[in-house]
Amino acid sequence: MEVGFKLDAKRLAQAFDNAEGKLRGELILTMKKAARNVASRAKREHRFITRGGRLEASIDDGLQSSDPIVGYVTAGGANAPYAAAIHGGSGLHGPNRARYPIVPRFRKVLRWAGGGKFVFAKKVMHPGVKPDPFLDKALEAEVPAIETMFNQAIDNSLK
Repeated sequence: MEVGFKLDAKRLAQAFDNAEGKLRGELILTMKKAARNVASRAKREHRFITRGGRLEASIDDGLQSSDPIVGYVTAGGANAPYAAAIHGGSGLHGPNRARYPIVPRFRKVLRWAGGGKFVFAKKVMHPGVKPDPFLDKALEAEVPAIETMFNQAIDNSLK
């Protein structure tokens, strides 16, 4: 008894090329979805007090590069330049570990409401802001779901 087989190398190479293109497309879409999920979680699950909504609105996501496939999630920019201080902390809670002065920019004294009356000062020493690493926490919480999404993308491209 004799067994034989014929290998069509050209067709096999073409199938591999098609699979690579399909896999790349699936991985790019999955990276975009993963970045969007992390950004959505960061917008929902932060600890900082929302006042104007500019910091949440500044959270952006997308695809930085398709070769290699790199996604991004950022916060800050021109509308929320304080994002780094919120995320990483400032003053006693920041990298310098020191209080910092706040002085008036346009008037002679600072004024704020406290205890039902106005308080005035020429200078105050601000203790800083405790960090709220909302982007890091969102990514950490999304890792299991992201791993599942990429595994499904790989499985789908091989079918």
